[in-house]
Amino acid sequence: MNKKITRSLVVAATAGAVGAGTLLAAAPAHATNAGDLWVSTTVVCQKTKDAKTGKTTQTTRRLVSVVNTGGRTLTGVRAGQIGGAEITPRAVKADASYRTNGVTVSSRSGIKKTGVLGAGDNFVISQNAAGCRNPEPYAIVAYATAKQGDDLLNRPNLATESGIAPRVVTVLPHQFR
Repeated sequence: MNKKITRSLVVAATAGAVGAGTLLAAAPAHATNAGDLWVSTTVVCQKTKDAKTGKTTQTTRRLVSVVNTGGRTLTGVRAGQIGGAEITPRAVKADASYRTNGVTVSSRSGIKKTGVLGAGDNFVISQNAAGCRNPEPYAIVAYATAKQGDDLLNRPNLATESGIAPRVVTVLPHQFR
């Protein structure tokens, strides 16, 4: 009987040591994480007034914002929304924008190389739909991925937002491209 108890204790201690070794071996891989994508999203109802004609139009804008908050560069970055276009951000100067796949992509920081986000680099995907109906329920699910791994415990690469009515925002023509 003592041999069985001794063997059980040895097996339990060995299993604990292997488990602890696995956790300790995983720590360096976690510490060398290449970056950390942060995704946020919202929907706004935008009113614009044409300076020449005086005509007011309303547009529903679905916005997805992606920022590399980690300390290193990420490659192979893609982002999009469920039911919408997925894009790979291409090189763009700071405070510039371009259109692709029916969406507008803009960046405050600028993107030096297609699909590559350096530390602190960001971009926003804007998908527009004509008209705004208040109150109108909406939901948006956005995501971002990269070739490198990401720490899913601090900021998942997924954002959701839903609500009853988009906020109405009056925008001057020069504020958005």
